[in-house]
Amino acid sequence: MSKLSDKVRTENLLMFIGMALMCTGPAFWYLMEEMLTRRTATLGPGTAATLDACIIGAALLMSLTGMAVALAGWGLSAWHAWQAVKIAGSTGENAKP
Repeated sequence: MSKLSDKVRTENLLMFIGMALMCTGPAFWYLMEEMLTRRTATLGPGTAATLDACIIGAALLMSLTGMAVALAGWGLSAWHAWQAVKIAGSTGENAKP
């Protein structure tokens, strides 16, 4: 197995964590909605509506945070690739990412 540079490991880590958080948001929303629908009879309508809004907000926060982290990893990857192309262009060599 080849050894990855610190740059590539950082990019991969950011993109992996971002994708995991993006998947966590909808899963969290689904599971919490299932729990809330079973408890709606014991909770009041106002409490159920408030909990529903909090669940949606938390799921959106997870998904949007994941999107931002994944985009940061992608942007870092693009920046490193651009730097490699820019350096290779100025020296006249082939770029090695």
